[in-house]
Amino acid sequence: MGEPFIAFYRKHVKKSWKIAFFSALIFGLIAHAYKFTNTLPNHDALFHVYSNQNVISSGRWFLTVACGLSGYFDLPWLIGLLSLLWIGLTAVVIADLFEIEDPVVLVLEGGLLAAFPCVTNTFFFEFAADGYMLSMLLAALAVRLTRMGEGRTGLSVLAGLCLCLSCGIYQAYVSFALLLSLCCFIWELLRDRFSGGVFRRWIGKQLLVYSGGMLAYWIIWKLCLRLEQASASAYQGIDRLGHISPASLLDSLRETGRVLLRFFLGGNIFEYGLSGYAVMNLLFLLLSLLALLFAAHSSGLAKKPGRLLLMLLSLALIPVAACIWRFLSPEVSYHMLMLQSLSVWYLFTLFLCARYCSAQLRTAAAILFAVLVFRFSLQANASYFKMEKSIERSRADAIEMLTRIHMADDGSVKKIAFLGGGDQSLVAAGDPEIRELLVNAHQLRSTLLFDNTYASLYLRTILKADYLAVEGEELDRLAADEAVKDMDVWPGQDSLRIVGDTAVIRLPDPPPESNP
Repeated sequence: MGEPFIAFYRKHVKKSWKIAFFSALIFGLIAHAYKFTNTLPNHDALFHVYSNQNVISSGRWFLTVACGLSGYFDLPWLIGLLSLLWIGLTAVVIADLFEIEDPVVLVLEGGLLAAFPCVTNTFFFEFAADGYMLSMLLAALAVRLTRMGEGRTGLSVLAGLCLCLSCGIYQAYVSFALLLSLCCFIWELLRDRFSGGVFRRWIGKQLLVYSGGMLAYWIIWKLCLRLEQASASAYQGIDRLGHISPASLLDSLRETGRVLLRFFLGGNIFEYGLSGYAVMNLLFLLLSLLALLFAAHSSGLAKKPGRLLLMLLSLALIPVAACIWRFLSPEVSYHMLMLQSLSVWYLFTLFLCARYCSAQLRTAAAILFAVLVFRFSLQANASYFKMEKSIERSRADAIEMLTRIHMADDGSVKKIAFLGGGDQSLVAAGDPEIRELLVNAHQLRSTLLFDNTYASLYLRTILKADYLAVEGEELDRLAADEAVKDMDVWPGQDSLRIVGDTAVIRLPDPPPESNP
């Protein structure tokens, strides 16, 4: 049985595929093994120690199936390896799509895709990371199945299915497919292998694939909502899709600009200074511009006004494609987890440099991309280090809280309530060490015990404390009680009081809001 498999592998699996896959696997381990080999939950993971990921109300009706491959426990090592498998296969699909054979380019491609900051941000939510990475793979497959010049109808139907399932896992990866399609279109414009008729048919095919895939996604979602007798969630404006106006579209354009600036600069450089991350990205953007100019000149596209115009229109659509859901619902707020599609632009710039730039610029580009992979990996490890410090502090505080409750308890305490608190992200706290981590710092917290919901959840989930959580009106009544108004903040001597059958702890309020 082994010999036929080996023979098939040697005959059909290209060398370029192997390089892309194993590069993504190796660089993925370098960047993320810290997370895979430690238990480093973030605030959301407290809800997902065991979870079937059934979030149909948010439109992710296929997420439970995608995450079911690794089971529903938050198992870092298994989920991490499965995620890297999907990332590696995505690297293979993209390498095949652009017909990349250069080993150096393939190694850098795998490294960029696996160490990209948005992948790190996804691993903060590792309980669903393997599902999200599968969504990325399906998005890439949807584009590969409709590569220009390959016109079988069955492949287009399969591409629509891949897009439908990708969206059913996590809607943000539709942007990954859109950017990949736009970059492929520009690639073929530059290579000039096809006539205008082929371009028009390909555009028509894309419109059919995307509209068909999204229609199928919407119909399945509505059926799932009806079967579960649920309604669409208000989270991220999913229940307001299509509620757009000229004013909201203009606002979406402005917000897209702000989102992209925050990504490439890492945050407010006027407040935090110009980080190494920002410098490297500014160099990358300059390289992108040079690569496009070289490509347009070397390919002769600059002398073909019609095709040059198509290229410029495609480039103008890239920011819109990256934040496409913001244009479909004015309440969508983009964060790092939703911007994995931007990795496509890094890869495309790498491919342009390798094909069209001079030898000197190719060498400079290879060095820049190698440094980017290193810095992305460094940033990932530093972020996980911060998560570990947060876990240590959270555990120490939680144990001390329970100890002090037990010492003050005369047997009457049945409930626990936390007053005060709020956003304790590293950005909000003005952590002096975060300049190089700003792009991830909104999801990093100095403690998981930052408000009533998460502090009580931590005690119940991680330390298995059997106190009931006080919420809603009862919490408001406690906050207004004269007996607790003059309490110290944790860990002050008078930061814990017993009020009736409830242990009340006052958490520190967040620092004044900064402008990241």
